[in-house]
Amino acid sequence: NTDGESKSNDIAGCGGLIRGVDRESLGSFTKFIGRCSTFVAELWDVLEGLKLAKERGFNRIEICVDSAAVISTIINGGGGNVYGI
Repeated sequence: NTDGESKSNDIAGCGGLIRGVDRESLGSFTKFIGRCSTFVAELWDVLEGLKLAKERGFNRIEICVDSAAVISTIINGGGGNVYGI
């Protein structure tokens, strides 16, 4: 589970946790991002979650994100200028 947040494109951060099949906590993270949009904060959030999963040696994961724009970008292989979305 991950969530990124930005207040008026001013100060952003993200955080999340990895849960096991029985919903037990297997790790967590937080990150100060700085100045960016909520969309970019959500992308950072997914990246940091994937990095933590890799560090912990997980090969099969399910990502839970509450941003439809981020989900669409990941599914459709979006790239380029993320500020234009």
